[in-house]
Amino acid sequence: MELLTRVEKLFNNVGRKIQKLALIAFIVEIIASIIGACVMFFCCLSWGGDFSCFISGLMFLIVGPFVSYLNSALIYGFGLIIEKYTTKKSDK
Repeated sequence: MELLTRVEKLFNNVGRKIQKLALIAFIVEIIASIIGACVMFFCCLSWGGDFSCFISGLMFLIVGPFVSYLNSALIYGFGLIIEKYTTKKSDK
């Protein structure tokens, strides 16, 4: 019986949980892209890389946050759709 109540709590406010997950994923992806760009710059400087190494680090720094924003916006929007649907369904 206790397991059943835990499972029911798992599916309460699913839309909000998806939205929170999208925000957490956005923050983690931003941090990962900044760390990845720093690693690329460090490898370029320490190993004597050419200009293409620097450009790839710069692209990692610019494109990474943009892609993570798009990804998180889509997931957040999906959570918002689920939240609106469940509130409409519960109002009926």
